Amino acid sequence: MRKREAWMNKATDPVLELLEDSGLALPPNAIIVNVQRGLSDPPSEPTFYRTLGPLEENGFIETIPEREKFYRITEKGRRYLAGEDPETKD
Repeated sequence: MRKREAWMNKATDPVLELLEDSGLALPPNAIIVNVQRGLSDPPSEPTFYRTLGPLEENGFIETIPEREKFYRITEKGRRYLAGEDPETKD
């Protein structure tokens, strides 16, 4: 079971799941479009933007060096999705 934090919102899990499933680094607009397409009741666009900062600040996603605003999931984000303690180090 995933341990949700107080800062997480309705878009947190769908964003992480998209980045994990795709294996891609994506810009915010691509994340929003693809998550919204896959959900019957998707989060609003502002909710997505409020999600990306905290996900990055808490180490669940990161930007890639080549493109500042392209996000990819981190190992911590993968551990969270797997229901493991995200703080566990490999």
